[in-house]
Amino acid sequence: MFSSRKLQVLLVIGFLLFFFLLRLPLGLVMGQLDPASGVSWQAVQGTVWRGQIIGLKYQQYEIGTADISAKPLPLLMGKLGLKFSIEGQGGSGDGQITLSRKTALLEQTDFQINLGAYSIRDAFGQKMYGMFSGAIDLLDISLQGCERGNFSVETDALATSLKRVGEEGFLLSGQGRCEEGDLIL
Repeated sequence: MFSSRKLQVLLVIGFLLFFFLLRLPLGLVMGQLDPASGVSWQAVQGTVWRGQIIGLKYQQYEIGTADISAKPLPLLMGKLGLKFSIEGQGGSGDGQITLSRKTALLEQTDFQINLGAYSIRDAFGQKMYGMFSGAIDLLDISLQGCERGNFSVETDALATSLKRVGEEGFLLSGQGRCEEGDLIL
C-alpha cells in the first residue's frame, strides 16, 4: 500500500506530466519525423493541440501553411494524429493525417492543387495548368511505398492545356488504390 507521502509524489509527477502534455510544443513532435519522409518546414508555432506549420514542403514541392490540431489517442501510441487545414499558393486542403517515424496515413481528406503553381511539364514539355483535386478516404504511405489506399481524383489539366492551342479538352477523373507498393490511378 502507498504511504500518504508516496501518493503525493505520484500525484505531483502525474500533474507535471499532464501539464507537459497540455503544453507539448509542436516543434518538438515534428522534430521526430524521419528526414527520409521528404517533409520539411520553415517554422513551427504553438502546441500539438493547436499549432501552425509555416513553409511546409514535401520534397521540392511548396505546400504552404498548415493549421493543425492533434488527436489525443494516436499520441498514446507514439504517433502524431492531426486534423489539418492547408492554404498555399499551390492549393488548399483539409483532412486528417496520422504520422509515425516511417508512415503517413491520410483519411477523410479533400484537396485542390493549382498545377500552374508548380514546375510540372506535360508529355510535350509544356508547363501544365489547371486544377487537380481529390477526395481521399484512406491513403497509407510508408518508406516502402503505397500500403493501402482508396481515393478519387480529377483534373482539368488536359482541357486547360488544349484550350491554350485552341482545341477542346475534357475532364479526367478516376479512382485510385495501392497495389504491391505502387499508387495506381
